[in-house]
Amino acid sequence: MSRLFTGASTQWINYASPPSLDNAEPFTLSVWMLVSGSGAGGTGRLMSKSSGNAAGSWFWRLTPSFDLVFGKDYATTDLFRSSTANVYTLNRWYHAACSWDGGTAASNVHLYIDGVEVTSYSGTTNGAGAKNSDAPLFCIVGNESRAAGVLDRAFEGALEAATIHKRVLTAGEIGQQRAYPGSLNWDSEGFVSPFMGTVAATDMDYGSNTNVGTATSAVVVGSYPPIN
Repeated sequence: MSRLFTGASTQWINYASPPSLDNAEPFTLSVWMLVSGSGAGGTGRLMSKSSGNAAGSWFWRLTPSFDLVFGKDYATTDLFRSSTANVYTLNRWYHAACSWDGGTAASNVHLYIDGVEVTSYSGTTNGAGAKNSDAPLFCIVGNESRAAGVLDRAFEGALEAATIHKRVLTAGEIGQQRAYPGSLNWDSEGFVSPFMGTVAATDMDYGSNTNVGTATSAVVVGSYPPIN
């Protein structure tokens, strides 16, 4: 099972803002994705921690050019890292991952497709000024709240096995996570949901933090990525 998103603004999975997800960097984000379109606004979100353009926001998103992008709010200049175009195609499953060491150097953001880091990057902007806290903001899978209380960056396609690991995973560990979601140590993680969509309204955290995601309109479908 997986969660289906049609790009509608009302679809999201909300993990809220428990302490274990606040200022969680360094971290590694990962998810299995089947992309059927670029999503709302052409930049559908895989994950985000945001409320409007609030201080501290971060996002991991797609683009119409089929690249992956990560961004984080800083007081003076926001950190930004983008892969080159065409790192994935529509209507097939990919495992995507993004690691960040929590520092200002955008070169320390690494983007992966199917366990392999992308070969090149088209955009790299270092963060400058104070790194703003994301503690007040909700952690969301499949959308972003860019204007306060308004969801407007919905993913389009299906998502499965979303995780936040609160450390930078090695390439080997990302490959392991791709093949065996949830097989890494769960005790120090933000959330680990290797089996999304097993319950209609919630996605369980199989780690020790028990950060349950509340699904709104992201329906359960019988499509599943090629994992063990």
